[in-house]
Amino acid sequence: MYDVPIWLRSPCLTRASPGPEVKEMKQRAPLRRQDQLNRTLFAAALAAVPFCNAETGTIQDLDSPSGVQAHAEFADAPQGLRDVVFSYDLSEADFEYSWQYGAAFWFGNAREDVAYIAIQPYPNYIRASFYFFTPGTTTRFPRDLDESGNWKPGCIMSADGVAGVSCHNFLDRSDHGGLFNLSVTNTGPSTWSGKFIDTLTGKELPIGEWTLPHSRGIKPGVDYFLEALRGTQQPSCAGIPGTVTTLVRPYCSSSGESASLKEPYAIGACKKNVHFETRDVDSGKQVEVQGRWKRSGSTPAATDLPDPLPEIYPRPSGRSKNSCPANGEPRPQKKPSPQQPQPQKKPSPQQPQPQKKPSPQEEDSKTKNEKEDVPWRTEPQHRALCRGYDGDDQACLSGYKKCQQELSKNAFVGWYDLVTCNNRRPH
Repeated sequence: MYDVPIWLRSPCLTRASPGPEVKEMKQRAPLRRQDQLNRTLFAAALAAVPFCNAETGTIQDLDSPSGVQAHAEFADAPQGLRDVVFSYDLSEADFEYSWQYGAAFWFGNAREDVAYIAIQPYPNYIRASFYFFTPGTTTRFPRDLDESGNWKPGCIMSADGVAGVSCHNFLDRSDHGGLFNLSVTNTGPSTWSGKFIDTLTGKELPIGEWTLPHSRGIKPGVDYFLEALRGTQQPSCAGIPGTVTTLVRPYCSSSGESASLKEPYAIGACKKNVHFETRDVDSGKQVEVQGRWKRSGSTPAATDLPDPLPEIYPRPSGRSKNSCPANGEPRPQKKPSPQQPQPQKKPSPQQPQPQKKPSPQEEDSKTKNEKEDVPWRTEPQHRALCRGYDGDDQACLSGYKKCQQELSKNAFVGWYDLVTCNNRRPH
């Protein structure tokens, strides 16, 4: 079964953290090569990179995002909230590992009534997202192409491949110090807008706007979340990175009421490996996640990091360690010695006959090895993408291709988007 995303308590709907689109990235400061490789996009990007040339020990998508969540409750909002502000202090946030910081909120009790607003720091900018999953939601800010053929910020009529609306925008900033606000406001009878506010400079960045098929307000219970979407891939969730942030008590600007912030707790499939400490501060709670490596200049270089596929995990046959030598050339196959002519030797009665039908496992392995465009580079990625298919890789690949088509109009599609989409299909 596919794990329900960590930041959503029941009732919830899945959602992804889309990665920046290639052309959009070219307009911004270049990222490190390993960061580019692991912000993998669909179609050509996945098929064009040879497995033997893939870097090991790089920062990449985790099998399952995990992190910390904190519930907040407004005491006096019987008719629902009409505006709410969530604040994060990112002065010490670690952008190297693509932590996402955001908040989830609800307009009702149905699965489709969930929304979220979030920010994701990168070395030279911060990406803001604004999602809602209810069918019938519309937007008047459709994403369009600029004169150079690159996507402009805006919204699309899809939320991770399902009904809804998803919006994105970017704040060019390499210094993440200071307080950042995420504002959600009811600007019409059933219209809501999301803003990203840099309190240090005073700049307000519109993320997007949606119009709902109803006029309900936001329920008084909301959830902060911070989750590691990417990190150094290790066995058994050991690669959760560290970060530090302050969760500021959410407040309603129209009424002046602040919500009570509950004690944070670990969430996700790797929650046992999410070690963190909290400290009460005047504005809320500071959360420090202890990663495997210290953050301040001591993160190992990509070449120093351990192999993401340790020997305790069997490597996929046909892509073993021996088939990827350092020079990138395929290892030559050892030819039979002339003194041992294999074709003339008759098999003994105890040996299996050549006509024996391969086992289903052998057939499956052969199919995998003959398939040149499988989207996974490592066995953990294979397991993550196909976890809902009970070992049927052909069905998994078929679902993956359909997800590529569904998400092809979304300018922000990454590995995590495709994993989320694909694992929702079998159910």
